Amino acid sequence: MPLCPQITNTPITVVLNSDFTVTSVIPVLPATTTQVNTALADATAAQAAAASALAQANTAYTAAIGSLQPSANTIVNASNQMTAINGGGITVFSGASATSGARVVLNSTGLAGFNSSSTGPGDGATFSISASTGAAVFSGTVTGASITASTMNIGGNAIIDASGFLTATGATITGTITATSGSFTGTITSTNGTIGGFAITPTYIGNAAATFYINSSNGNAQFNNLFINAASGTTGITLSNGGNISMNGGALNMATGNISSAGTVGASTITSSGTITATGNIVANGDVNLGASSELRVPFAYNTTTSNSANVFITSTGQFRRSSSSIRYKENIVDISHVPELDPKKLLAIPVRAFMYKQGSIEAGDDREATLVPGLIAEEVDAIYPLAAEYSDGRVENINDRAILVNLLALVQDLYKEIATLKGE
Repeated sequence: MPLCPQITNTPITVVLNSDFTVTSVIPVLPATTTQVNTALADATAAQAAAASALAQANTAYTAAIGSLQPSANTIVNASNQMTAINGGGITVFSGASATSGARVVLNSTGLAGFNSSSTGPGDGATFSISASTGAAVFSGTVTGASITASTMNIGGNAIIDASGFLTATGATITGTITATSGSFTGTITSTNGTIGGFAITPTYIGNAAATFYINSSNGNAQFNNLFINAASGTTGITLSNGGNISMNGGALNMATGNISSAGTVGASTITSSGTITATGNIVANGDVNLGASSELRVPFAYNTTTSNSANVFITSTGQFRRSSSSIRYKENIVDISHVPELDPKKLLAIPVRAFMYKQGSIEAGDDREATLVPGLIAEEVDAIYPLAAEYSDGRVENINDRAILVNLLALVQDLYKEIATLKGE
């Protein structure tokens, strides 16, 4: 039996390239056919395993390339999405490291930014948005076309809720406030502010032109023109506690409302088609004009009796005038008999008439309505004794009873003297 040759094998070195190809198997000694076949089978199996691994790697690479599409500035998947970031998140920085200098950090806690002087998270972020609560903090200015939120809170001193109500503590507003409607409670204090052109100061509210103001200390009000539109049946202006209405050079005009006063109403002109009622005084530096259908009624004057003679005269324009016989208002005093044109005997030629007033010329229900009454005709008096006639708009209107009475007295005196002479008295 032949002696079997001794075979010494050295380790087989397999070098794989990217295709997993066996480049060299270097035996030290020639092997037998069996050994060669065995080694070749082992090598073939190893090559098959390498080829399978390479195929799997190619499949994984292809899947990775399909999942992440790299570009110049982004990493996204095929659907343009980034689904998850693990670990410390993403930090975009411009300084020497990701923990110092200006940077923006996005992680599981939220989003935050730091300025160039920040050396760590403890320095505080210039802005932050919490991922868990949604709370946002900005140390700089927030600028935008609109801000939508349930509540806006500025340092706890100015709070605007979802209904638009502003609660401000010690707030100073230097710009313009525009509102279609609203209300407030509490106190608004202004040292020198304006609302819609109205000036508000600690002492008064008014306007820049000073055409009106209301004094805060004593309640005095001044208006160049005051319009009051009250509901039907309500009082237009009511003054109580002795209050006054005083107008210098202006007018008090009323359409249908009322003035009810227990104090004084003082004005230059009072014009009213309503009612002016006063239990105090009405003082006018100008005229009180009543319409053609209006009346001036003074119940106290009618209900009070005096022993004095009448001394009030009404002019053709409706003005009240006081008449007086005092010497204080007279001069050039002479006896009437010395003035020929005033001879009292002329009165004897004036016809004394009886007549009825035309319907509508006197107030309905008058005691002398549709009744013959004695009297004089003003035109006839004017033709004979003009000084005893009164005129209106250039036309004779009335007679001066006083002038006639004085002349009648002069005639009576003359008759008395003649009778006394005839009697020998």
